[in-house]
Amino acid sequence: MKLNREDLANVLSTLKPALIGGDRPPILESIYFDKKYVYAYNYSIGIILPFETESELLVPFDQFEIFVRNSTAEEINIEIENDQALLECGKSKAVVPFVDGDYPDFLKIIDEIEDGFSLTGDTFSVGAKLCLPFLSSKVARVELTGIHITKKFIEATDGMRIARYIFPDELEVDFDSIVLPQEILKASLKMGEIERSFIGENYIIFDFGNALLFGNLIEGGYPDVSNFFPNVKKFIEFPRDELKKALVKVGDFTGEVCFESTCEIELGDTIIIRHEGTTARITEFLDFGKLYPKGKFVLNPYHFSVMLDNCDLFSFQETSLFGRSQDSSFKCLLALNKVKK
Repeated sequence: MKLNREDLANVLSTLKPALIGGDRPPILESIYFDKKYVYAYNYSIGIILPFETESELLVPFDQFEIFVRNSTAEEINIEIENDQALLECGKSKAVVPFVDGDYPDFLKIIDEIEDGFSLTGDTFSVGAKLCLPFLSSKVARVELTGIHITKKFIEATDGMRIARYIFPDELEVDFDSIVLPQEILKASLKMGEIERSFIGENYIIFDFGNALLFGNLIEGGYPDVSNFFPNVKKFIEFPRDELKKALVKVGDFTGEVCFESTCEIELGDTIIIRHEGTTARITEFLDFGKLYPKGKFVLNPYHFSVMLDNCDLFSFQETSLFGRSQDSSFKCLLALNKVKK
């Protein structure tokens, strides 16, 4: 059978989030083509894409993906012989063995999506992108590794940082509250706009029109963090642009690898930021007296940068920095750990 190489490469790229992380048996390190759909599943999340083939295939993802990625011709020819796939694309050739076993039956997922609700546009993706940086995988309470969705807002916390985005309109959904694993959230944001969603007894399905994403929800209650957000009436004018330039000067704080990074910020008549021996100083900063604490503090530079990008108003609390957007739709809180002399 002949397959378009570019179409196949796009399919494999979409499936990749369901093929990383954790110890899995060989069958879950593979992808399964059942003539109408192609499947990938890693215990945490699963992805189903429509993709027609003449024969069923159950092949190791890594070997198959490497051949497709490194080939250059327009078509890939696949011949099946003695429980293996003979691949040919231009001058490139490879033999990929089939994986033994029966792939899990996920066809019921396709049927159940017929009944669902909408999580589209600003309703979900905007809030998810804002709250995602405040999630952590390194916390003892499993529910804090996920994102909390209610009818009115979406929020995330790891105990040291909190973010909440209030939906423009209340969601018209059957549930009061769910906790979505961050793996599903990250995959959904990469796959495009959600057309429909469905929640089963303990799982969620997202329908993107050309793909399905599904996975288990996190069970158990989510802590009420509402009281942690202060009732602030006075805010300070923050030199946001200067602070962002200072962060860029002292280090590269982009991407998930920086979720656990720290830097030191010294507040006085000037602001000084230090990270691994590099220093940036902001001198044009008005003294607001008691509106901000004096001293040296440790905070996470990545989350500080997210706050600077998305908040307009700021207020220092006794042990935290609070920020919110002008319309109060987004607000977040960062812990400030004072450096002892």
